Amino acid sequence: MGEAGAEGLIGAESEAAESVDLTPHADPVALAVAMDAAKHDPELARKAGNYLDEQLALVRLQVKHFDEERRLAPIC
Repeated sequence: MGEAGAEGLIGAESEAAESVDLTPHADPVALAVAMDAAKHDPELARKAGNYLDEQLALVRLQVKHFDEERRLAPIC
């Protein structure tokens, strides 16, 4: 493989790495099972409530960031 071929592979790897979504995601099935189990476990219910509070705070921060980006974006 020549230099152009190697650079093409390296470029492809860096482009692929940039497009990887590193945002943590909860498995919907696991979340449903945990929420059902929380009905019968006060400690788990507390943890689930804390998790949901953190998710709400994250969504509010994302909305605030989006609004700020939109406000600062040039009008085309």
